[in-house]
Order: sequence, then C-alpha cells, then structure tokens
Amino acid sequence: MSSEKNYSAIDLLKLLLSFGVVYMHTSPLGYLLPEINHVLNNLIFRLAVPFFIIASAYFFFTKNTTDRYKQIKRVAILWSGWVCIYFLYDCLVQKKISIGYIFDYIFNINIFNIGGAWQFWYFPSLIILLLFLSHFGIRSLKSLAVIGVVIYMIGVFGDSYYIFSNEQINKIINFNNHYFFSPRNSLMNTLILGVIGAYTSVYDVKVNYKFMFAFLFVVCAYIIEFAFINNAGGWKDLNMYLSLPLISLFIFLLALNSRFSLSNNVSKYIRYTSTIVFSSHFLFMKIYDDYKLSALLQNNYLKFLFVMFFSLALSLFIIELSKKTSFKLLKSLY
Repeated sequence: MSSEKNYSAIDLLKLLLSFGVVYMHTSPLGYLLPEINHVLNNLIFRLAVPFFIIASAYFFFTKNTTDRYKQIKRVAILWSGWVCIYFLYDCLVQKKISIGYIFDYIFNINIFNIGGAWQFWYFPSLIILLLFLSHFGIRSLKSLAVIGVVIYMIGVFGDSYYIFSNEQINKIINFNNHYFFSPRNSLMNTLILGVIGAYTSVYDVKVNYKFMFAFLFVVCAYIIEFAFINNAGGWKDLNMYLSLPLISLFIFLLALNSRFSLSNNVSKYIRYTSTIVFSSHFLFMKIYDDYKLSALLQNNYLKFLFVMFFSLALSLFIIELSKKTSFKLLKSLY
C-alpha cells in the first residue's frame, strides 16, 4: 500500500506543523498582537499533535506485525536519545551534576516530563497508544472507535470544557490524571486519533465535492467551537476540542490524497527535519533563557527566529553527519 501512495504533502505538512509547535512555545506575537497570537496558538497550530498522531497510526498499520514493533522500538529510541541530550545539557551547561540530581531525573520525574521539554509528553503517549492498538488490532477498530469517542468526550471536561465539568466527571478525570497527569497525555486524547489513523490505512476515502462540503462544515464547526470556548472561559487548557479529531482527519485525508509530489530524497529530508525541529527546539529555548539572551533580544519574535534558526541548523548538521558511517547512530535522533 505504501508504494501506491505519495506522502510528500504529509511530510511537508508535518514540517510546517513542527514550526507551529515552535510558534506555540515561543509566542512571537504574544505582546505585539495578543489576539492574533491566541488564534494561531490555540486554533491553527493545535492541529499539529493530532495530525502527528493520526499520521503515526496510519503508517503504523501499513506495516506488518514485526515492523510495527520495530516502529514502537524506534519511537522509544528516538525519545531516549533526545532525553539524553537534554540531560547532558542540564548536567554540563547548568552544572547540575550530582548523584541526587541523576536519581531525581530518572526516578522522580514523571515519564511525560522526562527531559524537561514541554513536547516530550508526546513520545510516551504515542508509545502507549501504539502498544494498545497493536494489541487489539484492526479487527477491534469499531469497538475502539466507540470507546475512543466516549473517553474523548469525557476528557474535554478536564481540558477546554473544564468550566462545564461536574463532580462525577471530575472523579474520572482525577483518576486519569493520577497516572497520566492530564487528559492530553492519555488514551482519553490519543485513542480516537489513533483509531482514525488506523481506519484511513484500511479504507480509501475519495476527495470529491461531497468531501469538500463536509470539510468546510467541519472547519466552520471548529471555528465556532473555538469562539464558544473563548466566550465561556474557564478552560483548564486548550488541547482538546470536540471538533479537533474531525478537522485533523479531514486535513490528513487532503494531504494523503494530494497530487503534490517531491522526490523521495527531498521528502525524506523534510520528514527528518520535522522530527528534529520538534524534538530539539526546546533545547534552544533553554539556551536562550539560560544565557540571558532575552536581555539582548527583547522581543518574542526574535526568540522564535533564534530557536527556528538553530533548530533547522541542528537538523541539517545531524542529517548530514549521520550519512557518515562513523556517525550513523545519529539516525536514531530522527
């Protein structure tokens, strides 16, 4: 199946959305244009992680059983590699080298925060999801879809619909948060996205006028929901909207069925770059803050440019260096 599809649009969109993750974490327009910054952060670029999860589940189910477990292992190695880099930075640059610090780092930090980077919750959450999906398989997708929808609708009350929650729902949310620390990190958020990705690997969906009409309807619903939540206020976070899985599905299907095409090598380069930018950008945010660069670059948009430039430069460096036999281990970082 993978040989019949062109994934250039997916790879390019992943790169653009990884830039969006950098934008969310640096908020370059936060002081200049706060309203626009809020829309970009919590409407446009909130599509990033759901898109990544759907894409990961899609490609996961285009593989055979053996390759699926290799994929889970690859994500675990990728995560571990970047955690080690962040750990070394903390030890060598911030001079936190001590047995106590290492012990705390390994045993006392929850798995969704190991490495200290805001985006690192994604890797353990993805691993848990893929293990869960691989256990139940394609034959259980209908049941998993029902479960995924129900727990997602519960999860939003611990996130964007927090103001509308009640005591009974809070008990479920608190039980989930005891182990996963937020609905975003758990199957409450990822299961339905994973099921969507799995379904798209099995069933072909044609992009026609009916599809586009439905897509426009979902876009309108997403915007209206965003406006409603902002008007209501009282959210705990803005990671989970009721319409977010649907609009993420439509955007993924548009990319999957796109005729946009790049050479295989260029497409791979873009894919690798998106992974490195996503994984490394918080390191440059730490450098920016630790070395008091904010005193020199007092605008958030300069921080954004700083982080983007060095994340892209690091991506180029790692990809090119990993082509040499002596440094092929670097491939584990993307």
